[in-house]
Amino acid sequence: EKNKGWKFYNSDKRFIEGKLFGGSFEIMTTHLMYEKYLPKPEEIKGNILLLETAQEMPQSYWIDWVSMILGERGLLDKFEAVIMGRPKTRYFEEKTIEEREKYRKEQKKKLKANMDRYAPSTPVVFDFDFGHTEPISPMPIGGKIKIDTQRQKAKLQY
Repeated sequence: EKNKGWKFYNSDKRFIEGKLFGGSFEIMTTHLMYEKYLPKPEEIKGNILLLETAQEMPQSYWIDWVSMILGERGLLDKFEAVIMGRPKTRYFEEKTIEEREKYRKEQKKKLKANMDRYAPSTPVVFDFDFGHTEPISPMPIGGKIKIDTQRQKAKLQY
């Protein structure tokens, strides 16, 4: 499916730079349960949170739950920005275009609600092609990225 473009939320027309941290909601759930790889709130400054859904295609309540836990732990508002991967909408069962769009909208709605609650000034970029979607852009954890919210562009920095 062709990507219709990135959607910027809470964008205040600025440049954002940071180191990438995160992964799929499934991996973030594991991090939240075990706390082994979770950074402390004071270690997050300068990081950009990557979130995406894997082939399990979690329902929107999972996105709500994980982003709420990140907010309640005081982590969500410490990130410079959040980049949300364009959700995979096909796996074993074929869905109509309308069903796929509804699935994507529901996920955005849940993340936006928790961003508004826990991190209202943190920019979010939706529909980035990385992770388990197609086409895929590599997003190296620990790598750096620069986001221009005014021009709606992003560039990995190696």
